[in-house]
Amino acid sequence: MTSNERNTQSPLERWSVDPTLRFNRIHVIESLNTGFAGRSGRRLAEEIESFATGGPVKVAYHPVDGKDLLRAVLLAIVSEAQAGYFPVIHIEAHGAHRAAGRASTSPGLELASGEVIRWTEIAPFLIEINRATRLRLLVYVATCFGADIATLVRPTDRAPARMLIGPKDSISMGVLETGTNTFYRSLLQKGDGGQALREMNEATNNAFFPFSAEWLFLQILEGYFNEHTTPDQVAIRAERVVAHIVLNGASWSRAEMARRQMHAFLSDRKMVFDTQYRHFFFVDLHPEISERFRMTFESCFQEG
Repeated sequence: MTSNERNTQSPLERWSVDPTLRFNRIHVIESLNTGFAGRSGRRLAEEIESFATGGPVKVAYHPVDGKDLLRAVLLAIVSEAQAGYFPVIHIEAHGAHRAAGRASTSPGLELASGEVIRWTEIAPFLIEINRATRLRLLVYVATCFGADIATLVRPTDRAPARMLIGPKDSISMGVLETGTNTFYRSLLQKGDGGQALREMNEATNNAFFPFSAEWLFLQILEGYFNEHTTPDQVAIRAERVVAHIVLNGASWSRAEMARRQMHAFLSDRKMVFDTQYRHFFFVDLHPEISERFRMTFESCFQEG
């Protein structure tokens, strides 16, 4: 099944992305302890099946207790994606508590066994599924602080999903169920991902946050440019390299040449963009993806 997500770009922006969501499998993974188990995940799977009746989308429910079984389920979904299917992954669990402090984030999921699996442990499975589906994976994390899954994205990594969705903060079971049911009902019945997102947040007072791959990429690069490519930062980083080669016996003329080369290299934002774009969006592996994500340094950072 394909659907269109919301294109949030203004008409003035010249870069563009294909808003289509493509999927034909929905995997509901539940890891909740006694008192919660089966109350949300199984019921959601049954609801989704009722929305998908007669269509091409198949729904699977996976109750898991700990890390080992969760990894096994994710590995099976990897194999499914490699075989040509397009899965959605929906996770029902408890979000690991955030540490005190305004800037803290949840480190991952608290499973039924009491184990905590970190977002970084989940990331390799998601990246491989996203690669196999040519950057079409949708991940919905129905937990408190589920939006913190976006913190697994690293500047040098590949995109873990086409879109990540999760609650911004702690959330009640009632609001969580309202949001998830509204989202999947709209997605499957109307075939419009953007409309599904809007209806979900209208029904829950904007409790959920969607992170698209392109938004994550641009946020990461903007942060990198602002923090690591300023003149002062370039000078500091260049001097570290110069100091290293001088300590290893290089002449002052060689050191000065290295300094100029490092300044040019570290200041070249376009080179950084081009390199990371090809890596993050899997364009180096699947060049056809560039047709769906038409993004250049000039269009993203120098226009409008």
